[in-house]
Amino acid sequence: MYKNRFNTFKHKIPDDDEAIKKIVELLNIWEGKAAMLNSYIIITGLIGITGSVFVTCFIVFGKENGIIDPNWLKIISFVSTCSLVINTSFDMISKKNSFRNGWKVLNTAYLKYLSKLIDKDELIKAYDEGEKIIGDLKFSFK
Repeated sequence: MYKNRFNTFKHKIPDDDEAIKKIVELLNIWEGKAAMLNSYIIITGLIGITGSVFVTCFIVFGKENGIIDPNWLKIISFVSTCSLVINTSFDMISKKNSFRNGWKVLNTAYLKYLSKLIDKDELIKAYDEGEKIIGDLKFSFK
């Protein structure tokens, strides 16, 4: 079985056909990448939002009291902004959704293949469709 720490559902890799082995391996990889991107988006989103709120609160309420060093506010503000900019510039949410949708197409085809509803050629076509859905990582500076 392909080992991936992010997988919640693992397909058993058959021993006889190299193409099917590769497809099963890709199913596990795509699911893992979708889970990893989901975690990344949540973590960086929380860093960005909490950092922004923290900086705003201390600029408004802590300025007179000298509660926190202004240099720390600059660092927190920078990290917070970078977290949000990376998520939006690389459109990480769309990329995560693309991995999940590509996985769904290939997973459905693989289950149909196991049930003998489609042949290997249809399974390979589903792989190609999944690859097209995933696409490339895009960068757009808005």
